[in-house]
Amino acid sequence: MILDAKAFPKTFKEAPILAAQVKDGKLPVVDKRLPEPSQLFVVKPLREIGKYGGNWRRAFTGPADHENGNRINSLDKILTFDYTGTKIIPSLARDWKVSDDGKTTTIYLRKGSKWSDGKPFTADDFMFWYQEIYLNKNINPTPFFEFQINGKDGVMKKVDDYTVAFEFPEAYPFFVSQLAGSTAIGGGFATRGGFQNFGGAYCPA
Repeated sequence: MILDAKAFPKTFKEAPILAAQVKDGKLPVVDKRLPEPSQLFVVKPLREIGKYGGNWRRAFTGPADHENGNRINSLDKILTFDYTGTKIIPSLARDWKVSDDGKTTTIYLRKGSKWSDGKPFTADDFMFWYQEIYLNKNINPTPFFEFQINGKDGVMKKVDDYTVAFEFPEAYPFFVSQLAGSTAIGGGFATRGGFQNFGGAYCPA
């Protein structure tokens, strides 16, 4: 991972399907779709930059190897693990901080990040998920174990447009591992525009 802004690439590549949309005027050029330069997350390839297309084959150890599927299909996460699987690194969040008492984990989002429709990705997307999906008993009748410590629920709070705090009644030192895990507290964020067509008060039965 490249953290020094001076070392960031000056030009960027993109998938051919996206380049075609740019050419047709359906999508802004790649530079206009990225976060602010100082907020970029650039992953250094382990060996070399891959090529688009082809087939991806993976082996599973057996029927119980469901985590293999989770690792492939899970959403982009707030935090993630490096390629060794031993170190937590930034992902959608540019940084995080755990309070001295271990009860509060604060994440700092990347300014300029956007959803696929071009709308800003902010703390409001976290609060929408928390207030209208996670706390909605019709959608989510059972609390996620990742969002609890010793059976006690955590609380999500918006600090500002790009800062979100997760507060727990007891020290939860490994909560950052949950944010980086394959299920990542069931998402943790959602776009109102994408959700309102499918459920809750936005789509009455």
